[in-house]
Amino acid sequence: MTHPSTPCASSSVDGGLAVVRLGFTAEPIVDISGASETPLYSECLARMMVADSAVLKGGDFIEDLETYGGIELLDAAILDLVLDALADDPGVALGCNISPRTLSDATAWKSVLRRVDERQWLASRLTLEMTETCPLNEIPHAGSRLAELRRLGCRIAIDDFGAGYASPQYLQQADIEWDVVKIDRSCFAGPQDGPSVRNTLHSLVLQASC
Repeated sequence: MTHPSTPCASSSVDGGLAVVRLGFTAEPIVDISGASETPLYSECLARMMVADSAVLKGGDFIEDLETYGGIELLDAAILDLVLDALADDPGVALGCNISPRTLSDATAWKSVLRRVDERQWLASRLTLEMTETCPLNEIPHAGSRLAELRRLGCRIAIDDFGAGYASPQYLQQADIEWDVVKIDRSCFAGPQDGPSVRNTLHSLVLQASC
């Protein structure tokens, strides 16, 4: 379920008809300036294997969990696997996605904080990425809740900046201090060079700085 050079973890659940195994594949997040060959961290993307045959990517099941409920259970399970991987290999830094719906649920968020707090010695190598599936500025206490996580030593990232609910108009209304801003690839569609692309990048970097 992962590239051999990246960490992997999994857990199994017997649903009666087939065994469902949850794991992740880790993709390195690198500094494109080439200042360092070491990844900033590797993003852990959820994968689900059914009956040891069909491998489902996050896009195959995450939207349903966001819509019909259960995303907080997936977030907790992947976070546990990532923390296990950090404990197993002190040389890696890892990140994983957290849904805004988990952030908005007080009970689910306390569960995230508890998991990190119980293994706080791993937090300096952990980055939690907030996804863009709903507007953060509409979540009460979003800034203070994420600040609690940062105080435990984690880095907080915003995923897909510039697209959907991660657009500047939504984020500027949310009082959140980000450690990492990941610009969405759709912002660079079209020609890879030229004034328009450079102007877009310059504008997005300025907005991210704010």
